[in-house]
Amino acid sequence: DYAVDLEYPPARQTQRFLNKRKGDEIRLEGDSERYKIVAITPNEVVLSADSNKRRTIIKYHASNATASNR
Repeated sequence: DYAVDLEYPPARQTQRFLNKRKGDEIRLEGDSERYKIVAITPNEVVLSADSNKRRTIIKYHASNATASNR
């Protein structure tokens, strides 16, 4: 089961979401939408918008992010 640390730099002060796992929810500053983490792999995180179930895939590489399998 993977955990992930995410950052949202466009916020007035960078939002950090630490040690998030599948099933956790996050809210971005200035956005009333709730996003649920539906999958975490070594190369991507998949978020699902609560209101319309639209999925967003965040891809990353070991050079700019870390994932842990705890």
